[in-house]
Amino acid sequence: MIFFKWGINYQAYMKYTEHNYAESELAYKKFLNPSLKQAVDLLNIKDDFRILDAGCGPGAIFSLFADKLKLEGQIVGIDASDSHLEIAEKIIKQHNLQEVVVIKKVDLFGDLPFEDDCFDIVWLSDVLFPDDLGDEIFSILKKIYKKLKPNGKIAIFYSNWLRLSLLPGYSTLEHNISIANEKRKSTEFKWIADMHPENALKWLFECDFTNCENHYVTSCYQYPLQDHIKDYILYHLTHIYGKAVKFKSSDFQIPQNQVDEFYKITAIEDNDFILNKAFYHCALHAQLTVGQKKAYF
Repeated sequence: MIFFKWGINYQAYMKYTEHNYAESELAYKKFLNPSLKQAVDLLNIKDDFRILDAGCGPGAIFSLFADKLKLEGQIVGIDASDSHLEIAEKIIKQHNLQEVVVIKKVDLFGDLPFEDDCFDIVWLSDVLFPDDLGDEIFSILKKIYKKLKPNGKIAIFYSNWLRLSLLPGYSTLEHNISIANEKRKSTEFKWIADMHPENALKWLFECDFTNCENHYVTSCYQYPLQDHIKDYILYHLTHIYGKAVKFKSSDFQIPQNQVDEFYKITAIEDNDFILNKAFYHCALHAQLTVGQKKAYF
């Protein structure tokens, strides 16, 4: 039997929330795969590179990096979560990556247990957030700088905050959902402009990186949706958008008529269920910020 809660396919919702964070992260990265492929291509990885995946989570991007390497290359994945690393180990075996990937339990707040000048690329995907790290972000970036080889690159990838386009034609509603999400995220830590992920480029300049640049990569889908894409969108509408439409503060709340509209178009049993419309399409725009360590002279 399928149950409905908050106007969403509750069965699909529970499919994700019953798993731990690592499982939902893998589902999200699968949804993001087109953006991740574009981002990895932009890094011009050579087949003998040594890559540090800092905050690797359950290892969702290992195979994308491995496709660029030969056996002389290496991926080192680090994370502070035992549950993430446990699943990452399974991913490595599943994709036969034992020869090219090693994982270690490392907390980015502590020392990085690697020699200086040893990585060609350090990759951080949805890791450096001000509400989790505050201005500790700068000390982490400075530690990473030391571990890069001269001319080595840092790549900061952001995708899981704010402005997705999941509700085509409902721009005012989705705009207000973005505002509510930002305000909800900033209740404990104020996302001032200098510390906002959109300004990662500024962080790299301040930490002495050179040749810094921003890129934007996109994942797009349209009707008919593959099951795993549809399920993830349902999860996001419930877990992220659903929280936003219920958010209220002294200076902002989404008008009730828009809240009602949201529940109507996201109710799988309703004729207006948006994911079943032949015009349906969606997009997620991810940000890749790249900087380079200065060469020694």
